[in-house]
Amino acid sequence: MALLASGCVIVAAVAIYVFSYRRCFVRIPETVDTSSGSSGAHGSWIFSGLDRTILTSPFQRAGYRFVMKTLLRSEHHGLVLGGFFGLGIVIASQFLFASFNGPTLDASGSPSSQVLAIPLILCYCITLGVRFAFDIPTEIRANWIFRLCLDKVRHECIPLARKVMLSFILPWVLAIVLPLYLYLWGWRVCVLQMIVVPIWSMLLAKILLLRFRKVPFTCSYPPFQDSAGVLLLFYILGFFAFVVLTSTLERWALLNPLLMLSFIVIPLVAWYALARLHGEVGEIDRELVFEENAPAPFELLDLRRGS
Repeated sequence: MALLASGCVIVAAVAIYVFSYRRCFVRIPETVDTSSGSSGAHGSWIFSGLDRTILTSPFQRAGYRFVMKTLLRSEHHGLVLGGFFGLGIVIASQFLFASFNGPTLDASGSPSSQVLAIPLILCYCITLGVRFAFDIPTEIRANWIFRLCLDKVRHECIPLARKVMLSFILPWVLAIVLPLYLYLWGWRVCVLQMIVVPIWSMLLAKILLLRFRKVPFTCSYPPFQDSAGVLLLFYILGFFAFVVLTSTLERWALLNPLLMLSFIVIPLVAWYALARLHGEVGEIDRELVFEENAPAPFELLDLRRGS
């Protein structure tokens, strides 16, 4: 096992180095024009297909192109996404190695909760990474075009951001995870994962975008808050609820098919509650923002009004 792992690491290191060197070489100023034109020609059919299916308005079509090209071209945003994706790979590897402690990878039985949690881990980390990247501005002085053209009240920033998040999750889930689970453990596990992973990812994106009122990459950096530690604690608790609790419920549902109904009832109730909460928050925080205002260090009582 050690020799096999060492060989895989060496091969992966060489492949990653070659790929990284090619990217740096292509970005030489003399070849920038030719590389950008060829990449745009290859990706045009993808955008045109999305325009006919999920991008339902001109705002979403233009914003989706802007967001995706920024995420794929900017080094700062690429580092953020790469860091969160690497964290997800490390945690998923720990769960996968923990599943080798027993006969949990036997294709004749049902998978363990650790194996069921692997796609949830990657979805959680990638969704958080994309959400963090939205708050990193590209060129704050160039946001005047958005201030001038966009309506500050009638905007579709939340649907746009949610569709971008799902674009980093649904393709590899449908193309890799579901066929793999179908091949190893049959249609019951595949159907359960097909229900749980996409729906839970949509709920997570809806929660993270609860008070989202900005076009990605066009707003100033959010101020550092004293509640950053509490926010980190919420993210850790969210990981246990999204990954550990959900995978445990999936394992129980495979043993007792009646529990599969809970994966229909729970998302419906959560989606209804989030929709009501989005509506209440939207009535208060509706206007599009481009500047993150820091909270005041202290508040004045202004006792002169009472005199």
